[in-house]
Amino acid sequence: QNYEDNNDMAKTIEVMELAAAVHHDSTAVLSKLIKLYLKAGEGEKAIAAAAKLAELNESFASNLDYFTKMVRQGKGEELLKQTE
Repeated sequence: QNYEDNNDMAKTIEVMELAAAVHHDSTAVLSKLIKLYLKAGEGEKAIAAAAKLAELNESFASNLDYFTKMVRQGKGEELLKQTE
């Protein structure tokens, strides 16, 4: 079942958190989880997931400070638009 299609954000996040726990080295899973956290307004969780992603992906690591700054300034929606 695709929970995101049903607008059940909490369940979608729960499923993706489980996927991230199982596939802890998957940049794709972490990227999706970060986007979900941003959509749900869970900025600090998005930052924590982004820090994990930065450990796995050097190109993202260089953007971690920018990402963190944007999230803490309440600009999560702007970040989401940049990734579409």
